[in-house]
Amino acid sequence: MALIIAYASGPKGGTGKSTDAIHSARVFADCGLKVLVVDADDAHTIVDVVARGDDEHFPFDVADAVGQIDQLGALRKSADYDVVIVDLPGAKAGAFLAMLAGTDGRPVADLLVLPCRPRFIEVQPIVRAIDHEVVPAGIPYLLVLGIVHTNSVHLAEARRDELRSRELHSKPAPIVVADTIIRDFIVYDEANELGRTVFDMPGRRSYARAAEIEQRALAREVLSILNHPAADKLKPPAADKL
Repeated sequence: MALIIAYASGPKGGTGKSTDAIHSARVFADCGLKVLVVDADDAHTIVDVVARGDDEHFPFDVADAVGQIDQLGALRKSADYDVVIVDLPGAKAGAFLAMLAGTDGRPVADLLVLPCRPRFIEVQPIVRAIDHEVVPAGIPYLLVLGIVHTNSVHLAEARRDELRSRELHSKPAPIVVADTIIRDFIVYDEANELGRTVFDMPGRRSYARAAEIEQRALAREVLSILNHPAADKLKPPAADKL
């Protein structure tokens, strides 16, 4: 049976959700896993990017599933893939459960990855969805702070610590937040235009290496939460600090 990892965001979008999903898929494939990416987002971001590339840059399968969210539960039974990554559309309040509920009453996803900008106005609705929809349904999740300018990383780190301690809110339960903070590098846009990931940018464009390190670190955190042995293949060298 395949592991299902769903990437989701609030209705505003612009959180780096599809970018994180496609880079995680690449990292998992590089680890020797058979990966299927299901693009269920109306924006068709992943389908469009992969169509501009080739198998060398995207060594995984892609399926267009816009409007077919209710059929995602069948993916769990797949014997063809080790991991299925689902890029979900932006969710309005109350919509997470509708997207993630399987026909057997069991949540579709083994893990829900929630990229989010660290601004309070964007964090607050995601935290509300976690409290009222995700946690009660028993769905493991990981909140990822992203689209962060390099000179604002310290603010994102402070937000991460607040969420973990719940100083931002009155409820005692901490929020599960990734250690990795994904910075907002122009190299992501350049890679999308060329139909590549940041791992394949010609001449190792400026900041491509830093972006690669962060994406590999995030992929390792995702696999670690799932207790997947491939996480051990992604331990970064001590020198990989940019």
